[in-house]
Amino acid sequence: VAALLAQDFKSRAMGEGAAMMVRTVSMLAVVFFLDDLPLAFAFSQVIYSVVWVAWFMRLSHASSVTLPSRLNSGCIMLPRHWNLLKEFSGAAIVKLALTEGEKILLVKLFTGDDLGVY
Repeated sequence: VAALLAQDFKSRAMGEGAAMMVRTVSMLAVVFFLDDLPLAFAFSQVIYSVVWVAWFMRLSHASSVTLPSRLNSGCIMLPRHWNLLKEFSGAAIVKLALTEGEKILLVKLFTGDDLGVY
């Protein structure tokens, strides 16, 4: 957010490029050494996120980003907002399982010739 506010598009592009490169290499390494595609995908996504955040945290204007302010009671969110967060998180997990789960099942259950159709 700080990079966008400062209109630092060059840093954003370089950060995303670095994160994509590290994600690609880490996925290749996990597939090569462990031969586990779902684990490689999950691991590479986590590495991508870590590199992406680390890239922006090293910038000088990243220190202007602060934590969210608290309510008078000391809470970050109201109880009804926590319920909405749980509901949206559950929907996101179900959506991820439905979209990516099909690919994992296809890879595990079918041969390469059968996958060519999909």
